[in-house]
Amino acid sequence: MRREIRLCLAGIYAGEEGRALRNMHSRQICDAIRTHSAWQRAQLVCAFLPLSSEPQISPLWEETEMPFCFPRIHGQELKLVRIADRDVLRRANWKMSLPEFETAPVVELGEVDLLLVPGVAFTREGARLGRGGGYYDRLLAGRMATTFAAGVCYSAQIVDALVREAHDMPVDAVVTEMRE
Repeated sequence: MRREIRLCLAGIYAGEEGRALRNMHSRQICDAIRTHSAWQRAQLVCAFLPLSSEPQISPLWEETEMPFCFPRIHGQELKLVRIADRDVLRRANWKMSLPEFETAPVVELGEVDLLLVPGVAFTREGARLGRGGGYYDRLLAGRMATTFAAGVCYSAQIVDALVREAHDMPVDAVVTEMRE
């Protein structure tokens, strides 16, 4: 399924027209997140630095003063680090390999009000197919009831059903350009 979804997205967002459509959909996803009640209540948001195939959500932290933290792979788990300098985020990629991430303050998951979660596919009910490393499943398993988890994807990544294993953790809602 991962391969099918990636091929589908590559077809939709191919070429100059596709890039323009991807940018428009990414902007619509950011707007949908900003109007969500979990965003409006949040004091601290955990976002992700997207892969090129994922919705480009950088306007969320570039256009607001909302405090953000970001997950960083540390061994077999994700550590959340607070990055206040937006210039650092502009220079970073999803691997967050810049020295500033090494020294960034660690944030406890219980401090996060809204956790934005990437995925390869989601169901409308919140089941998630990740990239395959289980990092977000482990992170989601450790969250408090006060941390709202929102899956972030394009509507083309919404599927009717996913095979789930015991370790697969759902999100509370899924946000797309269609505001689903």
